Amino acid sequence: LFLMGSCFSENIGARLHKLKFQVEVNPFGISYNPLSLAWNLERLLDDRPFTLTDLSCSSGRFFSYNHHSSFTRRDPDAALAAMNSAHVRGRQRLKSAKVLFLTLGSAYAWRLKESGALVANCHKQPAHLFDKTLVSATEIEEALDKALQ
Repeated sequence: LFLMGSCFSENIGARLHKLKFQVEVNPFGISYNPLSLAWNLERLLDDRPFTLTDLSCSSGRFFSYNHHSSFTRRDPDAALAAMNSAHVRGRQRLKSAKVLFLTLGSAYAWRLKESGALVANCHKQPAHLFDKTLVSATEIEEALDKALQ
């Protein structure tokens, strides 16, 4: 079983694990917006490790806008090690999973104004750095369909 998405995935995954099911839950951390979820699925299926170019830094802490804050570290190599370890494990588990359980938390998505890059987590950065958009049902369907091809 492979679960990704909102905190609902975390809660269901914890219950399934307690019942002795083999589960993998949110290898990038909780992700509420469906476009980030689709991006995460595509990245898991792409055998490409995260590098320094995937990191941002604020107040001496290194993070990825595509990961939950639990991956944030003071050392960039430690942040990358945590992200890449989760990526490898998640990729292996996704490829062998018989069931994929996705929970969509919100149709709102955020993009960095500077680059237009989609973000899964704003990491408490100033709001003026982001544009908030409402994603249509068609966009969600197309993004998830593309990710699962």
